[in-house]
Amino acid sequence: AYHSGELVNRLTGDINIINSNILDVVPAFVMLVTSVAFSFVAMMKLDLQLALICLGLGPVVIVTSMLYGRKMKKLHKINLIFY
Repeated sequence: AYHSGELVNRLTGDINIINSNILDVVPAFVMLVTSVAFSFVAMMKLDLQLALICLGLGPVVIVTSMLYGRKMKKLHKINLIFY
């Protein structure tokens, strides 16, 4: 059982955390998407063939790096156990 003042305090803290995350994450995400889109348009204007190759290879590179990162994370955890 919590007292009402404690609940209000915890709720206020949670709302402040959510609010600050929204104010930080959303603009950064919009800026990232906009930057990638404009960069791709610029690449297409400079060299269409290279831009299309990059568009095709991009997902492959992303998936490969994610798999590699997971493997490194597991190896790091194993390394922490032994040392």
